[in-house]
Amino acid sequence: PGAGWFLDKVVVRPEDKRYEQATFTCNRWLAEDEDDGQIVRELTLQNVAQHLNKTTYNVRIKTGDVFQAGTDADAYLKIFGDKGDTDKIHLKNSDNTSNKFERARVDHFTYEFDDLGKIQHIIIGHNGKNVGSGWFLDWVEIDIPMRGEMYRFVCKRWLDKSEGDGKIELDLVPTDVAQKTSVIPYEITVFTGDKANAGTDAKVFVQMYGLNGKTEEIVLKNKSDTFERKSVDKFKIEAPDIGQIQKIRIGHNSEKFGSGWYLEKVNF
Repeated sequence: PGAGWFLDKVVVRPEDKRYEQATFTCNRWLAEDEDDGQIVRELTLQNVAQHLNKTTYNVRIKTGDVFQAGTDADAYLKIFGDKGDTDKIHLKNSDNTSNKFERARVDHFTYEFDDLGKIQHIIIGHNGKNVGSGWFLDWVEIDIPMRGEMYRFVCKRWLDKSEGDGKIELDLVPTDVAQKTSVIPYEITVFTGDKANAGTDAKVFVQMYGLNGKTEEIVLKNKSDTFERKSVDKFKIEAPDIGQIQKIRIGHNSEKFGSGWYLEKVNF
């Protein structure tokens, strides 16, 4: 308890004055119960787009629609690709609910890793703790927009010490791989001004216009508070290649009390 840490940045100052200091920005939680639940992060130099060398993995997990299918155990996932594999990913914080792995529900998780290449197989399981920890897993989907690939792993069985073969960890290979139109990553940095009541809790969106077309309206959201007074917020979005950016539209939905927002600038 209390081990979570919100890391702003790391500054490395060399003793040799001929070399400049290096700043590595984080601005995220290292905590199992915050953000994406990761407690180790790789940081890049502040003047380098920190998100663009990472690949987004959108993970969706469906719990089956059978009696007592859900679980309160600690679930985890490991992804293996032909270019590398992940560490054990603790599935702590779902993007769409605080009560994970309930009967007939699909839980969403988002992670960023180095490109793992084509996914070969996954390991998924849980620690078997808590009353009624048995889990009926229907399927897992891993969507990788930058690669234009979506993998489905059908399970349709119990991960339960008292059901079937008693396994609570499974090694699954893809049952289907769908090809999609690939996208490219954009990193957007939004600067909120230093004025009284400058921040907003409204839903902020952006639309980009380029030489080759335009994007849809894209909502800018992170797992931590955004658009606070004097804040600098970074977002990675994935969209079709629209060529050199010519202009943007940015705004909000004006919901919530005091939704007015003092926007200083936006960097792409």
